[in-house]
Amino acid sequence: MADQEEAHLFEDEPALIQCLPELNDLRMAGELTDLAIEVQGNVTLHVHRVILVSRIASLHYSAGGALKRKKAVLKWPNVSSEVARPLMDYVYTGQLAVNEANAAGLVILAKQLLLPKVEEWALSFMADRLNSENLANNWNLAQLLKSDQLRNACLQHIKTTFEATIVSDFFTHLPLDTVLSVLRADDLEVDSEERVFEAIRLWVSPRGEVDETRIVHAKALMREVRWNRINPDFRYKLLENEGFWNKDVECLRLLGGISGWFECPSSRADRKCPFNENYRGPLEKICLIGTSTTDKKSVLIRYDTETSTSEQLTVLDNRSCAAFVAIADCIFAIGTYAQNGSCSKVEKFDTKELQWSERAPLSSVRQYHAAIGVSVGQECVVCVFGGCSSNYGSSYSNICELYSPQENRWYVLPSLKESRQNAAAVALPDGQVFVIGGRNVSGYLVSSVEACHLREPADWQGQRKTPGDFWRSVASMNNPRGNHTAIAFRGSIFVAGGTNTNGTSVETVEVFSPPDNQQQMGQWTKLTNGTLKWPNAHLAVWQDRLFAFCSNANQQNSIREFVPRNPSAASRKKFDLWTWTDRGPVNDLRLITHAFILR
Repeated sequence: MADQEEAHLFEDEPALIQCLPELNDLRMAGELTDLAIEVQGNVTLHVHRVILVSRIASLHYSAGGALKRKKAVLKWPNVSSEVARPLMDYVYTGQLAVNEANAAGLVILAKQLLLPKVEEWALSFMADRLNSENLANNWNLAQLLKSDQLRNACLQHIKTTFEATIVSDFFTHLPLDTVLSVLRADDLEVDSEERVFEAIRLWVSPRGEVDETRIVHAKALMREVRWNRINPDFRYKLLENEGFWNKDVECLRLLGGISGWFECPSSRADRKCPFNENYRGPLEKICLIGTSTTDKKSVLIRYDTETSTSEQLTVLDNRSCAAFVAIADCIFAIGTYAQNGSCSKVEKFDTKELQWSERAPLSSVRQYHAAIGVSVGQECVVCVFGGCSSNYGSSYSNICELYSPQENRWYVLPSLKESRQNAAAVALPDGQVFVIGGRNVSGYLVSSVEACHLREPADWQGQRKTPGDFWRSVASMNNPRGNHTAIAFRGSIFVAGGTNTNGTSVETVEVFSPPDNQQQMGQWTKLTNGTLKWPNAHLAVWQDRLFAFCSNANQQNSIREFVPRNPSAASRKKFDLWTWTDRGPVNDLRLITHAFILR
């Protein structure tokens, strides 16, 4: 059986064991049981008929019929004890322990017994643990059970690991409709459209030779390539080189139409584009908070970097001193400043409805705190760290809280090891969270960094850990700073802006390589060519591009993009040959105080 540490515990709300623990006590003691369930391996489970049929209604007839015989027995010859035992645990406790050994069996048994909640739990466990080794088996199981939940999870995994998946045998065995839907997806994660074309080649020629039954579908697949994002030289070479595209007249016609689309724009007229023009990737939008150039009010705008235009979404009024976090298409204002001191008020702004709504308040009032959105499984939560709980920042805090938008509820996390305000917080996609720098209780700026890892809801819903078990110290920055900004970009963490111990603006940008097997504390480096000569900088990553939205005391602002000097030789992690390029100002703002991305 799989190690119990690998199991995930799902439970009803409230769980039966919390309301009536005596039922499970009777089962464990073997008292008053009147029904036996025989499973594989000559294993027998003794249960109470009335409890079993009250919890699993579909067994009413078979369990009732069993009692009419001399020996009351239910036979499940195709069910293992690794599956049957946790299901019986759930019947008596309302708690289900799912692990890799029993998940698939629980799905099948739950479907047979008409237990949709158990089926959903087991499927969600499997979906959260998809990898290259179990993808094929889970895909086949999804097809066998006709499970949309597991099938969609497999499709999402294929899209997020596309370049690794296309070279596997699993990909070449996928049916046409699946391959077509993957290539059509706007959220397909791929470094270049040339790799999409390579995927088509591998599928059409699964054994190195063109499959005559598949090449007839090649034209439809090629239409899903975003040819407007492919180097023209690549197209030209296709016409010169041998491949499946030269063996099909329809493919050649399509390539000719694509070439004409680019080389003779004037001939397009009312013609339909011969390929899918949709942008590949999430529809991200940049939002900025700053001072309006017209009335000097603090406003929230949506900014388009391509057209250099903006749209005002709302006036912030008394919310401008809050910490802001963007989740999906909503923005949360956390801890708005009030005249009587810090505030615990939390509000959500819906950028589609253009409306504010009040949410559950913080458990403690605070200001000058750090806040960040963290993806944990299928949910994105808000985490708030430190700050102060009185006027003028005189009462430093190490209190940490987590907000679940789905529940509209706050949870208390273990406190930071060190109280701090004016710190920066950043989260990696895997749930690692870092709280960086800030000012300590002595009033001094610090360079220290604390980290935690949020893996599942049990990290905040379960038994509370001590700060020493929850938080760990990692490598400190090269220099102390406060009021700075931090962002995750291509596996590293960038820190910019803020002030140093002398109260002057920091121009240097530091990059943190998170802890790994080689660097257990992580490592900080200064960018020698990456200084930002602006006193205030706010970082945001849009479409895998790093931007700094800067402003100064003269009410001027500038957008800077971090780009490689030689794009063709750019490394994803070595940034010493990158530099900041001026992208002009945001004309509708004077000062820029926050920048974030809506998805």
